[in-house]
Amino acid sequence: LSNRSAAHAQRRCFDRALADAERALALAPEWPRLHHRHGHALFHLGMYGEALGAFEKGLALDPADSSLYEAVEHLHVFTEPAPAMPPAARPSGAVGGGQLPPSAAPAAKPPSPSAARRSGGFSSQTAAAAEVGARPSAAAAAAAATPKIA
Repeated sequence: LSNRSAAHAQRRCFDRALADAERALALAPEWPRLHHRHGHALFHLGMYGEALGAFEKGLALDPADSSLYEAVEHLHVFTEPAPAMPPAARPSGAVGGGQLPPSAAPAAKPPSPSAARRSGGFSSQTAAAAEVGARPSAAAAAAAATPKIA
């Protein structure tokens, strides 16, 4: 199932890759490579928070796995944290503009890094780097290569 998941991912059939990775994880949840395959499929299906969680589970099993570290790095490069919602934009109707009063609120838990990843697109840092190192268009490259006759 692991190799079939990889084959589906290579063919860009990420829904099938995810299904095989999940079945394989049910059989061998202690294998870090399966968590990598699971996270890879989730990432390409746009489930960035879940993908980060899968990569982190794999890293917990094998902290020396460089491919899992690389996957987490790529995920952070190609996504960016979702901006915090200003209090005025929160849904109304509940106490405190959509929030529970402090006495009724559950114990505060620090948000995990995977909880708020924006779906879609490159991060602003990646976009800026792409603009700086962008190649000229084919027409501009041809014009630059053509010798000027004076």
